[in-house]
Amino acid sequence: MLFNGADLVVHHTPGDTPYLLVVFGPAGYGHTAMHDYFGKVVSEKKRIETIGFAAKVDNWYMTPEMDDAFEVIQPILERFGKVIVVGMSMGAHTAIKQARRLKAHAVLAMSPKFSLDPEECNVPQQYLDKNFKPHMRGMGIKPEDDSERIIVAWDPMDSTDEEHAQLILAALPSASPVRMFYARHGVCESIAGADFMKEIIDSLAGNTPAETTSLIARIRRAHPVNIIFRLHACVGRHPLLSYLMIVSPRISRNRRAEHIYYNYGINGVLYFTLVIHGYDDEAVDLAGKIKNFLKYKEICPVGRGDMPPPIRLHTGDFQLVTCHGYMLAWDMQHRNFHGVQAFWPDNGLLPVIVRRHGHGFGVYVRIDGKLEPLVLKEDTVVLGTGAPDEEAFVVDSSGSKVGPGNKWSCPGLSVAISSSRGFLVTLPSRDIGLASANNCTWECLALLPVNS
Repeated sequence: MLFNGADLVVHHTPGDTPYLLVVFGPAGYGHTAMHDYFGKVVSEKKRIETIGFAAKVDNWYMTPEMDDAFEVIQPILERFGKVIVVGMSMGAHTAIKQARRLKAHAVLAMSPKFSLDPEECNVPQQYLDKNFKPHMRGMGIKPEDDSERIIVAWDPMDSTDEEHAQLILAALPSASPVRMFYARHGVCESIAGADFMKEIIDSLAGNTPAETTSLIARIRRAHPVNIIFRLHACVGRHPLLSYLMIVSPRISRNRRAEHIYYNYGINGVLYFTLVIHGYDDEAVDLAGKIKNFLKYKEICPVGRGDMPPPIRLHTGDFQLVTCHGYMLAWDMQHRNFHGVQAFWPDNGLLPVIVRRHGHGFGVYVRIDGKLEPLVLKEDTVVLGTGAPDEEAFVVDSSGSKVGPGNKWSCPGLSVAISSSRGFLVTLPSRDIGLASANNCTWECLALLPVNS
């Protein structure tokens, strides 16, 4: 620690790089300022000589203590011919404003704000309430802050960041934009990783801004975190494209692929959406590949003697995937339905199974290798014994509505379950209701074939 004030802390990490990295962190981390700074793990792991500014108070580093901190770090600054400045959110504004003072060779500003002054631009009320102080008036990015080596990275789909980025680019005509689609405000997550960040920082030090922006874009497009964000945004509208992306060799071979395949919720939603759009084969292939990855860390394992048989589309037994991406299960203790993570249930609840028999289905759970029927009795779900007061569930494969006047085609892998109380309805919280009067999206269940 080089400096410890009331508003900010300055840390120093020694390293082997021919350049010095200076970082300014985002808001909301005052509780860690004494022992951490933005990117510290990367700097330590990759031996990057770094000065890390960490804010105790979210005042956009607009404090007289900055003068004291600069006096302390000046001897280190003088040892380096190149200084690279990186900032995130609150720190990105500071990275731009302090670039000249630091004699920065290059700046990467991720999701920067143009200003918090409501007289200079539109500012969300939450920032005015939490951060804006009278002495911060006129804090906007000015033409004198311009530099040919400033890179502004933001997600244009975030309306606030888009507005502020455009104001910054108008004020800094020499700055280079890099649009981080689907990255949201935390664009750093879409390029995270020590190797990735070291490559970007090295590029800032040695390459042109155009080469660095191209590198950032390439990393973002193939990054598992960004792929998950894209899936969340696109799975409902483009299920087939989402499927092709997630099972591509380029994605599956990524060393961080577990972030994608262990995301049970989004994969469950993708499975459900493929089914209701008629992509049965693709849905079943997706389920098989995800199960392989969960067990073998590969979606297409080769030469495994203990490989499970592939999931077959035409089988008699099915599990049930909801529109929210989880699987339907039975809670024996509380005698009701509940949700568990898709493809790999692990919370002790029993997956609900529907078995095809004749022209219909029955609802079961497997206990000691044997299927036991589930029935409704006095508003609870219990094992069937054939008692007169027990009611069998009805499994309807005729389809469900997606909206008023609209229906999807059911090629055989989606159903609705009902009783005299109404339709079974699945909630985002994983709770299951038994008395819905509707037969719409939340009442639809996708059949997941299982080997029996």
